[in-house]
Amino acid sequence: MMFILNGIIPIFGIVWATPIADIVCCIIAIILFVEFLKNRTNLMDDSVGLEYDD
Repeated sequence: MMFILNGIIPIFGIVWATPIADIVCCIIAIILFVEFLKNRTNLMDDSVGLEYDD
């Protein structure tokens, strides 16, 4: 990304490459975390009926 932005905007391309990459990484991390939470709550819901009667 740094090389692409440097070709488009010579000096500012290098400066803006890191914040843009950070934002993209944060968005991907949030999406993956939401999917993880959805799968985890589904696992917890399935195990509710597995209680033992002693």
